[in-house]
Amino acid sequence: MKTIISIASIILLVSSGCKKDNPTTTPKKSVPTITGNWATGGPNLSGGIIETIGIEKNKIFACSGGGGIYLSTNNGLSWLQVNNGLPSNNHNQNNYNEIAVNDTDIFMSYLSSSAAMYFSNNNGSNWSAIDNGLPAAQIMAITVKGNDVFAGTSNGMYKSSNNGGFWSAIDTGLPAKTVIYAMAVTDSAIYVASLNNIYISNNSGTSWSVLGQPLPGIYQNCMTASGDSIVVGTYYGLYTTTNLGATWTAVGSSIFGNSPSSGGPQIISLATSGSDIIVSLLQEVYFSNDYGNTWYLVAGLPANMSVFSIVINNGTIYACGAIDSSTNPESGPIWTGEVYTCPLNSL
Repeated sequence: MKTIISIASIILLVSSGCKKDNPTTTPKKSVPTITGNWATGGPNLSGGIIETIGIEKNKIFACSGGGGIYLSTNNGLSWLQVNNGLPSNNHNQNNYNEIAVNDTDIFMSYLSSSAAMYFSNNNGSNWSAIDNGLPAAQIMAITVKGNDVFAGTSNGMYKSSNNGGFWSAIDTGLPAKTVIYAMAVTDSAIYVASLNNIYISNNSGTSWSVLGQPLPGIYQNCMTASGDSIVVGTYYGLYTTTNLGATWTAVGSSIFGNSPSSGGPQIISLATSGSDIIVSLLQEVYFSNDYGNTWYLVAGLPANMSVFSIVINNGTIYACGAIDSSTNPESGPIWTGEVYTCPLNSL
């Protein structure tokens, strides 16, 4: 779960990691309900949660609290722990928060007051620390573009061109020591979200410029980008742009709020594919097939499941999180970490 120093407190492909700071739930809004064709994909992790996942071809990497890193090569039918080289004292904590997969290369961070980044070039069979040049700061987001790896931290942006062997600050045009909350990449650009503003780089991070107008909310939790279109989930609602941020549109206001005074629920994660948007509010999942104009409450997941991250890959939705099997609310949750899948075209 992402934590930012002094603030109370996951991705690859078309999804972005998000802060999950004591999220609140609200009663389900009066919107139509649709039922997805959801199927469990394991790993049935007793006593833990699945924070986020990274997908590459037939490989799914699940970052968990309660078991470390899991790998499935058969779409969740079976899972293997791949923790060799990772700090053993973190395997049973909800610390793994970001992962990016590039063929056999995997980059993973866990929450710490100092940089904590790990790299594997053999599908997670072995891991090694890659923090040379990173600041003593939390790593909030990771993404890969070509031969470069980008790390958004609570103290600026960093890039490595040698698989994390060395990191360099890339902050020209960014505010000093800015906190990076989310990242998204397209073929031509990299986008980062900080307080209120989205920044863009068209030269692999050499320089940055503010993208369009500031957003009305703060703490951009999640972001996806495709062409001129960007979708951003914040503490105060969901916003879209189809002109690279020249104007932003608040969408789903009756569900997500969209202003600091609205008291709307925190958007935990989002994923997009064309005009389709799917959003997690932790215990509620919503879907739009017309870029946010019309929304549906998605049924079919276990009623007591908390969804921490959503990814869309090759027409399949992956929702990861945990199911609370406790019978006594006063004793706290009893988590079972799960990944559920659903064909996008079933919604």
